[in-house]
Amino acid sequence: MTKNYDCPRCGGGIPNDVQRGLYPGALSRWDNATEVCSQCGTDEALIQYMAHLAKADPQSAVRPEARPWVKIPA
Repeated sequence: MTKNYDCPRCGGGIPNDVQRGLYPGALSRWDNATEVCSQCGTDEALIQYMAHLAKADPQSAVRPEARPWVKIPA
């Protein structure tokens, strides 16, 4: 069985398009189980950080239902 190196959020390569499959990607903050590309991992971290600065619930910023444009892994 071959591993899927496509990011479930953006469709790019994991960890990135240049080094697809060379090393692990980031762990998604949605469920702490899904592997995403480095850029999406950074995006989720920054969203959570900005929510913290705004004193909002940081998990609300990364919940899939709050971001309908993001593909939800099956």
